[in-house]
Amino acid sequence: MTCENLLEKLNGLHRAEVLPLVGLLVELADRILERPDNASLRKVESNQGTGRTLLQSEAGLFALEAMGFEKVGVGQFLRQDADLTKLSRVKEILVKFQKSESNQENPFRLLLEPCAEIDQQCNPPIRPIVLPPVTFHHTQHFFARIERIFHQCLRYESPELLARARQLVPVIELELAAQSRFRVLQKQSKLNQVELPVSIQEMLILELLRWFKEDFFTWVDSPLCENCQGESTFSHMATDPNLNAYTKRVEMHRCSQCHHLSPFPRYEDLNILLETRRGRCGEWANVFTLFCYCMGWDARIVFDETDHVWTEVYSIGQKRWLHCDACENICDQPEIYECGWNKKVSYVLAYSVDEVQDVTWRYSCQHKEAMTRRKYCSEEALIQVLMDLSRRRQECRSAHRRRYLIKRLALELADMLTERKPGDSQGQGRQSGGIAWRLARGEIEGNFSWNIDPIVFKNNVAVLKYCAAEDEYRLFNGPTLERTVKVWAKGCYHIDHVFRKEEKDWKMVYLARTENAPNGRVSWLFTFPPKSPKQLATVTVLINGALYETGNIQVLLSSDDLTENIPIGAKGHLTERFRGRNELKLEATLSGGKGDAAWQHAQLFRQALSSCESPFIITFTFY
Repeated sequence: MTCENLLEKLNGLHRAEVLPLVGLLVELADRILERPDNASLRKVESNQGTGRTLLQSEAGLFALEAMGFEKVGVGQFLRQDADLTKLSRVKEILVKFQKSESNQENPFRLLLEPCAEIDQQCNPPIRPIVLPPVTFHHTQHFFARIERIFHQCLRYESPELLARARQLVPVIELELAAQSRFRVLQKQSKLNQVELPVSIQEMLILELLRWFKEDFFTWVDSPLCENCQGESTFSHMATDPNLNAYTKRVEMHRCSQCHHLSPFPRYEDLNILLETRRGRCGEWANVFTLFCYCMGWDARIVFDETDHVWTEVYSIGQKRWLHCDACENICDQPEIYECGWNKKVSYVLAYSVDEVQDVTWRYSCQHKEAMTRRKYCSEEALIQVLMDLSRRRQECRSAHRRRYLIKRLALELADMLTERKPGDSQGQGRQSGGIAWRLARGEIEGNFSWNIDPIVFKNNVAVLKYCAAEDEYRLFNGPTLERTVKVWAKGCYHIDHVFRKEEKDWKMVYLARTENAPNGRVSWLFTFPPKSPKQLATVTVLINGALYETGNIQVLLSSDDLTENIPIGAKGHLTERFRGRNELKLEATLSGGKGDAAWQHAQLFRQALSSCESPFIITFTFY
């Protein structure tokens, strides 16, 4: 094993992945060299964040072996009597590699220059990115735009920008949530007797999407008036050169109350967007794609000529690109635009730091119809332009990386040859990808039942309460707390397109159906021992919610062929019709509403985040 072999492995990775990896290796070597007698520093274990990153990378394993580490169980260990000369030599190589990747001789190094206007407001100063100079080869309008966007993707390779992005992403929090989701998925897969085709990476992608939409970025149609904070509407595009200093597009919005004009800059610069954290789909996709790169994933920003932008992330486990729309918090639902939004797809192009590809066929269920709308150029000319641009970009990549990209592209093109079915769209509930992948995305959930033995409960009464603000179920045996279950989904029998929504601005929380889903369903199952000397006598259900516009919530209590409607918002609905039954199911269906926010017009368990009340209480009595 030579140093040349190690460098070849590192050069086979793109910079967004290799720089964080090399940084972890250098940090590991520094710790060991500083405290050589500390045996705990010589362990690299798969259950640690750093260890997992190193052990899951072929280059990381290669580097550890070059340092003198040996495989022990599922981890690596550097023996106490190991010669640290090898470790020092590998560290020196890695440090030199870091410097070579960041020096000015690299034609793809991104320079940073100060932005005076933004610097006045922020500390430390924000510096807009200046891309390296390039000679554009195309004058035809469509091809020139493709070439310009492809050149802008070089910003995703900036070490300084990636480092800043990593500081903003709560990686540990997301990893813990992803691990929890993965464990639940493993259990559900066993219950449904299906294989688990997903890895922790997909769980992290889902958590990153959720965090990005709920906690990090803000959608802006029109900004509030900077004069009176009233609502405003778009008026015109600004022509003042002072306003256009750091972006070529500044919208002017007129206040409906005081008529003041407020500017809304449409920034493309990522350093500025990491500070402003607001915009529309272009800004959302731009920043989310950067975050995917800073996580060490291959990612692409995708432009649809019918005016939408999103991200694709390459799944290592599934060996394919996953559609990720941060604006909608949806993953792997590529047919949603054509089948759910009724978009007339024509050109959909995906741009990464390595390549630009035509991925229209992944997002269309009607290839022949899409072809009739492609009139910007001939298909042969488009293919040639995309191939030439990708080839020129990849000339600076290692031979290993180029071979990998060619193989990956071949698999992608083969996959897009098959026309997708309209039934795969989010609007109808995705059916492709297998049960386990649908489980992973929260479209369906595994079985959970509340097993209640009347013998255990004092005074012949059992009470289950759920607080949405605390996201916890509590089962009471008289005044005694018998059991708790944290996280709403873990106490449910079945979930179909329903999620828990926290409104940070209004400080409210509730369950709602996922965006673009016509219906959402959630149910709870209760079972009672059939041979118990005590049997079910009555059931009282209190279930609260909020309805807006034409939103609707229907709640049904059922057992075999017996069904009863439960009213929403009542003080408590008492029924004796299920006397002696051994199994009950309570199901809520969310539907209706108007416009883009229809999914929010039926809210189950709505309450203030500060509340400790229980908007869902079900009481069982026994005889």
